[in-house]
Amino acid sequence: MTIEVEITEQLMAGMYPIILIEAVPVTPYRGISLSTHADSTITLSPDTPRATELGNWAIIENRAALDGLKICMEYTNAASNLADPDKETIMEIAKVPPQIEESKPAWIQGKITLAIDNESLWYVGCSRCSKSVYGGCDYKFHCMTCGEPNTFGTPRPKLRVTIEDKTGCLNASVFGRCAEKLLLMTSKQIIVTNGIDAIDY
Repeated sequence: MTIEVEITEQLMAGMYPIILIEAVPVTPYRGISLSTHADSTITLSPDTPRATELGNWAIIENRAALDGLKICMEYTNAASNLADPDKETIMEIAKVPPQIEESKPAWIQGKITLAIDNESLWYVGCSRCSKSVYGGCDYKFHCMTCGEPNTFGTPRPKLRVTIEDKTGCLNASVFGRCAEKLLLMTSKQIIVTNGIDAIDY
């Protein structure tokens, strides 16, 4: 059994294994990216006082919070969840380049306006990677984007917005939890508001 399979099985069983990784470069790609070298080592559930302390923190003190993050798949949006906007340099919209590297996002501050031509406030996405799919909700399929063979079509909120500051404006798309926060509604409430029965999707 590979360590990847063992970690997956433990997570599926509701456990949160402690993973010790040594000699691994860390780069800011999609939030945080790790890459291994020939001298890198990965140890699952090491028998050390620090690992025991971390395990107690996860299982005893914060299990409910970790369960919630896993259910909501917050780990798929590490770039925004791990960011600290207060420490980032705010860029004027007029200076935002036409193309932005995902590893080097541009931080802007402005007034957000919901586009009046929003045809739909939700879409069907892969339950694993959230990318748009051509399928119905709750249908099982193989996602061609992330490669997950047993994923399901899941309703995801989406918004088309305009962001404006004193230097200009730009169009943007807002998805998932960020869209829910802007509208102060859950995904199901957004679907119902959009004129579609949440039961039928």
